Amino acid sequence: MSVACPILSVVSRENAEKRVATVGRSQAAAPRSDPARKGTALNRTTTGLALCALSAALNADGVISLAESDPPPAFVGILSALLGLATLAGVVLALRGRRAGVPLAIGTRLASAAVLGVPAYFIGASAWVYVTVGAGMVLGLTGAAALWPARRARAAA
Repeated sequence: MSVACPILSVVSRENAEKRVATVGRSQAAAPRSDPARKGTALNRTTTGLALCALSAALNADGVISLAESDPPPAFVGILSALLGLATLAGVVLALRGRRAGVPLAIGTRLASAAVLGVPAYFIGASAWVYVTVGAGMVLGLTGAAALWPARRARAAA
């Protein structure tokens, strides 16, 4: 003895009607990308740019440390400031939609971490320098990682 379920038949009929309605639709009318995913990519890019900008602001410690009693070499402070300014320029370019902005921000953050960040732990600097260098490296590398997919997306566009 079989019992028909009226709820399942209504749901099946609605699904069948939806399928019939979409069969005649052309491929051009179908959405090309998922809007939710695009919003996530935009949020990730914006977050990455903000983290890189904060990291660049922490590069001011190189210039500030030149005023200490036992300063690092002058080229370290100047290079730190230049990398920070280049990162900020990359962030501004990326916010304006320029292709070169994201790779510039990523490259300067990676260079700052590798050339200035890691060696800072071997020079015997003040505790505040270790804190700002460490925070700048974490922020910069996290921002660069968040921006990495946007680099490919903008290059393909």
